Amino acid sequence: MFVNLPHTVATCCRTKTTLAHHHHNCVLRIFTRSVDFLQGALRAVVTSGTARGSFSGVGVEVSGKTGTGQVFGKNPNGSSKDDTSWFASYAPSKDPQYTVVMMVSQGGFGATTSGYGV
Repeated sequence: MFVNLPHTVATCCRTKTTLAHHHHNCVLRIFTRSVDFLQGALRAVVTSGTARGSFSGVGVEVSGKTGTGQVFGKNPNGSSKDDTSWFASYAPSKDPQYTVVMMVSQGGFGATTSGYGV
């Protein structure tokens, strides 16, 4: 199976009047069984994994992956910094039309903050 990635951004530059993206087309060769495995795993995150509560009752099948980035250090008030929360998703699962990614600095765990935000 070949997957076409239509826009891979190599560089991005901004001037006062324009924003230019320099990209190129890229084609990856991926085995069908690998794609099937990944799609099943990403769907399971939402149906029975860490994001299962975030999408219960939603009228469209969503697939995705939660994530938590550990952060070390102190806030200006002296308290410890909390982890970065993120969730990457696509829907509908069987015929993806939309991709949504959310990241919340010091948002805690991916499933509890960004999952609900998506």
